[in-house]
Amino acid sequence: MKRNLLLCAWALAACSATHDRIIEEPPGGPDTFRVAAIHLHGESGDRTSDEKAEAILKRNFDRCAQMVRRAARAGAKVIVTPEYIDTGVALMPSECAHVCTTVPQPPTTKPLFDPSFEGQGLNDNLIGYSRLAKETGAYLVANVFEHYTSIFGEERYFNTAVAFDPEGRLVAAYRKINLYLWEYRNLWRGYETSYFDTPWGRFGMLLCFDALFPTTWGDLSITKECDFFTLQSYWEHAPLTGRMASNMLADLSGIPVIWSNQRRIGLAGDAGVIRPYADDTAMGLWGPPGVVIANLKIPHRLRVDENSPVVATTK
Repeated sequence: MKRNLLLCAWALAACSATHDRIIEEPPGGPDTFRVAAIHLHGESGDRTSDEKAEAILKRNFDRCAQMVRRAARAGAKVIVTPEYIDTGVALMPSECAHVCTTVPQPPTTKPLFDPSFEGQGLNDNLIGYSRLAKETGAYLVANVFEHYTSIFGEERYFNTAVAFDPEGRLVAAYRKINLYLWEYRNLWRGYETSYFDTPWGRFGMLLCFDALFPTTWGDLSITKECDFFTLQSYWEHAPLTGRMASNMLADLSGIPVIWSNQRRIGLAGDAGVIRPYADDTAMGLWGPPGVVIANLKIPHRLRVDENSPVVATTK
């Protein structure tokens, strides 16, 4: 009997590893809007040359773009992708230069696929995210490995979250402040929080380990007055799972969290849209890759009255 149960569990895991899933709430009322969190694992491999790295970056981007398009077709207005989804993480120093991109200073007045950005060191994935935001008409939060040359000529790399508006313009960029243990091997830490505004509210940007640091998310929730958090992660392991960290973040701040995580084996793999205080069922996806789509309430200040939609015209 025990053996049969183990075989059934193995079969379910095998099936879930090969089939994408969509967990979706029914459309909400006029005082809500739809958001999406992507749950997907990035491919790693040999990234020691430009050609090999570009092949991996392209495969990861194409897979992620499929998920983003699914979310947009379901009506998601803000879509969040996982941390390190392009590179598959675990970068060695010799690989950094082959997967990085420069990131223009936001906000840009034009989409990044505009010819005026040619020759500025933008890689295909960063430009691709700009095109994808324009294609889907959604706000898109992505993650890239950023290269920056300081005024002293020093080469620096950052783990950077980037946000695009529905026209493909870069509206915000955030360099991860609270680096995880092994990230100090390759990366410089950022020093400033970042957010972006939409017709449905203000979104503070967080990356993985940031969820455990009130000094970071408190600045976004209190000083910057953010209404929502986007949390991109490559959560490493239990006992403190990404879901637990997301729940703590939502409950302690009182702010909903759109948590996009890389698909992992075991308790580290999960993603979802987490609302504070368990005021309804948390939307989550454990195991297989997929998309989580949920409705969030538009802040009161952006409504005509309690029962009316947002003032701004929405797409």
